[in-house]
Amino acid sequence: MDDLMVGDVEAVDFPSMPSEYRDLVIHLLRTHAEGELTGSDVYARKLFAIAPSAMERYICCLRAAEEVDHYIKTARVLEEIGIDCSHMVAQSVRERNLYPLEAVRYEFERWEDRAAFSALAELVAHYQIENMADSSFRPLARICPGIMKEETGHVGHGWRILREMCATDDGRARAQEAVDRWFPIALDCFGSSTSARAALYVKWRIKKTGNEELRQQYLRDLPPKLEELGLTLPEPALHRKFM
Repeated sequence: MDDLMVGDVEAVDFPSMPSEYRDLVIHLLRTHAEGELTGSDVYARKLFAIAPSAMERYICCLRAAEEVDHYIKTARVLEEIGIDCSHMVAQSVRERNLYPLEAVRYEFERWEDRAAFSALAELVAHYQIENMADSSFRPLARICPGIMKEETGHVGHGWRILREMCATDDGRARAQEAVDRWFPIALDCFGSSTSARAALYVKWRIKKTGNEELRQQYLRDLPPKLEELGLTLPEPALHRKFM
């Protein structure tokens, strides 16, 4: 597919853009809004319930608030182009169908899964937001840096919990089991390597790279982080829902 020379697009320019471009931007923003809102539910409803201390419960509340704020920022961008997504707030996680990933529908019972969720799956979210940070749709690009900064904190907290666990042999074993469970879930979060929509995002410079290119970058970056803790990278093809 030949690349298009797509310039910067502001909200005022949006109605004059081709329908393909408009449909892609709307779908991406709706999906992102839903994902951020669901992320707040994960922190406030699931992770809060299993947090082992008052401080960890406090952190879950902070993270939930940040995720809601990310939704609000994205919803405002949608409002600029005439799209209302306020109905998402009243929906349950199961009712939301744009971001139906296992990562946000997982039933958390163990604290090590909370660590792996942030260290591995929220790391994917950081990659994806960074992939939109120079989007041709400038209202989207402008909200990405602030969201990325807070997502970096989410990811870092997951790695901190894993690091603390790895101070003992038993903790390292439980951390490795959690990494083994979450690694395929995280890889699936990038989406299908053959996604036609992903290719169109790149074509219109809405995103920088496709799903598989982003996944391969993640696979190059992750091993040193795990090795530092004495953990090993699972086989990427195991337990995947789709490739």
